[in-house]
Amino acid sequence: MSEGVYDELAGLGYSIMEGLKDALDDGCLVDVDDGICYQRLDLPNGNSIHFQKWGPGSNWKLPFYLIPKIGSKHNNAGDRLFQLNLALLRPVGDKFQWYLRRPQRMCDEYEEQLGEVQDFPEDYREYVLNCKEVTGAGNDRPATGYLLVENGGWRELITKLARLIEVCYVKHHQPIKTSSFYEDEALNDPERYANRRARIRINQWKFRWVLRRAYADRCAITGTTPHHALDACHIQNHNEDGNNRRANGILLRADLHNLFDKKLLKINPKTYRVEIDSALKDTPYGTLEGKKICKTIDGKYPSQKYLRIKYEP
Repeated sequence: MSEGVYDELAGLGYSIMEGLKDALDDGCLVDVDDGICYQRLDLPNGNSIHFQKWGPGSNWKLPFYLIPKIGSKHNNAGDRLFQLNLALLRPVGDKFQWYLRRPQRMCDEYEEQLGEVQDFPEDYREYVLNCKEVTGAGNDRPATGYLLVENGGWRELITKLARLIEVCYVKHHQPIKTSSFYEDEALNDPERYANRRARIRINQWKFRWVLRRAYADRCAITGTTPHHALDACHIQNHNEDGNNRRANGILLRADLHNLFDKKLLKINPKTYRVEIDSALKDTPYGTLEGKKICKTIDGKYPSQKYLRIKYEP
């Protein structure tokens, strides 16, 4: 099995779940990790979306599926709306191509949102067959499907997927509401107005996945921490050049990330030791003063160059 492709699909799955959490109002993302289900997005209508393994009967060997369900149990095949095999999701740089297989149910809803079934382009079909082979994602050889995105960006992918899920739940009299988060225009804030320009973090999912692997899901300062409490932190500001290199990243507990961004917690680029702002010396964070950050599992520290840029006043 190709570890690179496997890890990329896993990272995409986690990132899509986070994207759907933003796109579907009031969802609650839960880490499950029980050997079948990786994550579950609980929806306010009592239903849930699962990122999990899949397979016939109780043979859960197909690695990466997204499955919207009626209810919250991931082992009840009869309650699924449809299932999406991530082996059919093709990243191309910062764009994506994704054809969805014809579902056992919801065909009318698919056609309403996505149009008619199309033949896979040859290069896409070759990619899918190779991806399914190296990840163990089934022996079938799909050749047709409904086009969800063609050379589409991250926001387009999440928006269209969220809309499809919304329509299918409505069909089952289980309405959900999509958020305005992925609309082209943000709503105005009452009484106060500002224009803000920020670089869209298209590849944040992979940046996070790379750092989680590099630090073995441990905060670089405090050590062992549940991974859902960890943030993938850019050392040099991401808005400056979109730098997602591993050397420009460090895995930190979410509260420490906040302090790091505000320069209330610094990492000395020469000694790799933590320096705490005087305003926090008499708080529990003061105990971190002088603590040396952990190396990655391959024995590396973050780039001194980027740490120096961050460290400077």
